[in-house]
Amino acid sequence: MLDLKERQDRALAGGKGNAHIHWEEADGPTECIYLMAQDFKAVYWNTALAHADRYRTWLENVDMRPAFAHHRRVLQVLQHHYSGDWTLKSPEHAMHIDALMATYPDAKIVLTHRDPVEMIGSSGGLINSFRERFHSGTPAELTDDLLEILAEYAYRPIRYRESHDCAWFDVHYRDLTADPIRVIADLYEFYGDELTPEAERLMREHAASNPQGRHGRHTYDLADFGLTEDDVREVFAEYSEYYGIE
Repeated sequence: MLDLKERQDRALAGGKGNAHIHWEEADGPTECIYLMAQDFKAVYWNTALAHADRYRTWLENVDMRPAFAHHRRVLQVLQHHYSGDWTLKSPEHAMHIDALMATYPDAKIVLTHRDPVEMIGSSGGLINSFRERFHSGTPAELTDDLLEILAEYAYRPIRYRESHDCAWFDVHYRDLTADPIRVIADLYEFYGDELTPEAERLMREHAASNPQGRHGRHTYDLADFGLTEDDVREVFAEYSEYYGIE
C-alpha cells in the first residue's frame, strides 16, 4: 500500500494536479485553513469550492473566536508531548485579525505584501483550478469574490494597526524572492530571536532544492476574470500607498 508521499510523487510524475500553481508536500506543513474549515468558518468553503454570496457575506462578519478556539485546541493536542513555538500561515487570518489576536495575544505577526495585480492574477488562477475540479462556478463568477475578499485581506489589518499598538514584521514578496535568507535574518533580528548557523544552513539547503518554478511556471491573465490592471489598482490604491508597493 502506497503512503501519502508515494501517491503524491506518482501523481506529480503523471502530470496531475496543480503543482505548478501551489505545491505542498504530502507529509509536510499546510495552511491553517483546513483547521478553520472544521468549524465551517473558512473562505475555503466559498472561494475554493463554490460561489456562494450569502456565505461570503456571513463569513466576513461572523464571530471567528469559536473557530480560533478550535484551532488552538487542535494545536495543543498535537503538541502535548513537545515544546517549542508554532509557525503558522493562512492568508484568511487577515480577515479576522481581531479574533486571531484575542486568541493568541502573544503572536508574532509576519505580514506579506505583493503587487495587487500579481496577487489577484495568481490567486484567481489557483482558486479557479480548485473550482474546475468541483465543476463549481466560472472564472467570471470568481471576479467579485477575488476583489472583495482579497480587499478585506488587505485592508482589515491596516484598520487594526491604526487602532492598536502593533509590532508586525512586513515582508515584500519581491524582497523575499530576491534574497530569502536576508529577509529571514531581518525577521529574527526584529523579534529578538537567534538565527543559528545550523538553522541558516538548513534554510539555504531548502531554498536551493526548491527554486521558484520547480514544478513549472504559473501563468495567468486578468482578462480571464473580466478584469483589467486599472480595475485592480483602483481597489488596492490605498493598500499600495500604505505599504509602499510600487
